[in-house]
Amino acid sequence: MISQVSTPGCSPFITPVASVLMTRLVHSMLQKAAHRTRAEVDVTTARRVATYPTAARAAAWTSLVLGVAAAVLIAGYDVTHGAPLAGVFIGAAIISGVAALVAEFTRVRVEWTDTALSFASPWAAPRHIPWDDIVEVKYAQTAGWFIVKGRNGAKIRLSHLLGGLGDLFAEMKQRASDDVRRQIEGATAGVLRATSGT
Repeated sequence: MISQVSTPGCSPFITPVASVLMTRLVHSMLQKAAHRTRAEVDVTTARRVATYPTAARAAAWTSLVLGVAAAVLIAGYDVTHGAPLAGVFIGAAIISGVAALVAEFTRVRVEWTDTALSFASPWAAPRHIPWDDIVEVKYAQTAGWFIVKGRNGAKIRLSHLLGGLGDLFAEMKQRASDDVRRQIEGATAGVLRATSGT
């Protein structure tokens, strides 16, 4: 099985440390891309739209290609070494994970008009909150998302890696109550630097 392969002379700490450093580097690059990305205008509906930036979508598609290649190599290795079931399960897990990443980075969409905020995701039913119904805005640092809560209990969770959030929160501040405006300022402080409107 592939888990029995080791590299002679390689410290057992190098791989985890390299993984953590690479993950932080990629996250930092995606965060910078999100901060530089402005909201777009959908020409067919005139709605403002925030989506993941091109860099995030490219990273997801690249991960899918590399993930499929890795899954094939792992499955092939395990088949030739007498553990075909393990290889298939590992390969399926890798492909499932990167496919979910592609779905997140290509299908999540936040739209807003003069009257409301709408959210679409492959993971949940579409949500819609009128500007006047927004009662709470906060940032969940551990999860890395903003939570916008409506009067009826509807919640919209917005990843800090979405492009155009500066434009969205600038619009929200113009339309929100004083209390919600203060919440927006507190939630976005230090998180959405270098974006328009915040």
